Amino acid sequence: GKYPQSVYVVVGTNDLVVGGTHLSVSSIISHERYDSSTFKNNIALVKTTGNMLSVPQTSSVALNIASTYPGQKAVLSGWGKELLSLPTYSNHLRYAEFYVLSLDDCKRELRDYPVDYDNICTKASRAGGCDGDNGGPLVSTDRIQIGVLSWGIP
Repeated sequence: GKYPQSVYVVVGTNDLVVGGTHLSVSSIISHERYDSSTFKNNIALVKTTGNMLSVPQTSSVALNIASTYPGQKAVLSGWGKELLSLPTYSNHLRYAEFYVLSLDDCKRELRDYPVDYDNICTKASRAGGCDGDNGGPLVSTDRIQIGVLSWGIP
């Protein structure tokens, strides 16, 4: 694991090389029931020493209160690789549009994978998440964060 003093957060930019504000991290709290073999509960809280929302070009999103959004469009963003075969990650924030699947449709399409009620499944017509996108937000078109990328099928 990482020690908070060796980690920082960049906010207010879509380019890791130019612009943005670096905020120090004071603590990282991993989910107490995280399972590295299944990626279940693959989430953590990162507390920064500064207020992200005071930085220009940042805003908040509402958090999900419904259990599912089948058929709805959503956007996934992240700093991951464009292709799995590439040796480096992107310095530019990338995004892709997805459709949310119902749990039944997801289980049907991914019958060989451990899908349960804790998962939100999505399907993209062209692009998808890749190595380095884990932790990226899945945000509905009405600016509600409905999920966080944890794992995917290439």
